[in-house]
Parts: sequence; structure tokens; C-alpha cells
Amino acid sequence: MLSIDEIDGVTLVGFEPEYDALDEPAMDRTRSELLDAAEHRPPLMLCDFSRTKYFGSGFIDILTTASQRVRARGGQMVLCGLQPFCEKVLNAANLDELWDFVESREAGIAALRRG
Repeated sequence: MLSIDEIDGVTLVGFEPEYDALDEPAMDRTRSELLDAAEHRPPLMLCDFSRTKYFGSGFIDILTTASQRVRARGGQMVLCGLQPFCEKVLNAANLDELWDFVESREAGIAALRRG
């Protein structure tokens, strides 16, 4: 469901396709893991959604909270690999102003390095 790695000082978070049907325990686990990474891993965070076709408002709330925690530590969050539906949802909610959207992990790491 969620993979968290570090690559050259960047916290890389990979999301699986299940975010359309998470039950409460799974959502709680995702919240816990993502917020823990936002608070304790390097505050340059790249979230890879290349395998995620859908997510709902509950997940967007978790992502927004993680982003706030990363920023409070002087960091930045970038999203990569957004599928068309997910990007459309984030744009409709004006969240494209909160995060940079890039195509690939490589582009995301480069964006985080530029600041």
C-alpha cells in the first residue's frame, strides 16, 4: 500500500492503486506511516502516484497534513506520476498551488534539489 525509501536525502513515498477503497484500518495505517515520514525522514518528500488511479477526499486530507508537517520542518513536497483523474481532482481543488506536479521520480528529485 505504501512504500517509503530515502534516495540521496529525499524521502520517496510510493503509493499503490488501492486508494479508492481503503477501509478505516488501512486508512489509519496510511495516515500513521505518511505522517511519521513527514515528521522523521528528510523533509524533501517526493510522492510517486504512478500506480494510483484514484484517491478520495480522506486521502487528500492525509496528504495535505503530511505536506504541512514537511513545510513546518523547512521542507517541500512534490508529486510525480499523477494519473489523469488524480491530477484533475487536485487541480479542481486548487491543490496544484500547494504542490509541484512532475512527470517522473527523476524530475521530482531535481525539483526538490532546486527548491
